[in-house]
Amino acid sequence: MTHSKAFTDTMKIVRQDEGGFANLPGDHGRETYVGIARAFWPQWQGWSIVDSLRSYPDFPRVLAHNVSLQGLVDDFYYTNFWTKIGGDRLPGEIAQAIMSDTINAGIPGGIRCAEQLVGLTPTGKISQNLINLLNTLQA
Repeated sequence: MTHSKAFTDTMKIVRQDEGGFANLPGDHGRETYVGIARAFWPQWQGWSIVDSLRSYPDFPRVLAHNVSLQGLVDDFYYTNFWTKIGGDRLPGEIAQAIMSDTINAGIPGGIRCAEQLVGLTPTGKISQNLINLLNTLQA
């Protein structure tokens, strides 16, 4: 799947912010890869690749070099976050901020923050009015 430059730029930030593989004791998400928590997204196709590479001596570093896995990460964030916030209809920096908020606070939470920013009553749902107002912030 080919993605917009705005999405690709945003994913650079997401990868930096979310990090690589982690399996921290006490983390409710259990294993995570680039912020995708196995406990919350157990059906994500990338887990089969992670599991298949677990026996490699350079695990987890090997994960970052697996092109198929990186494509699945991009597709995951595109489908589950970017399209739901209308990312391609927003200025790049605003889309990046909303994407970050939705990853950390959930889709409704991130959208509510954006609605409050432009003076709308928070609904947690993306609307054309919200998109129009966000676009005026960088005009």
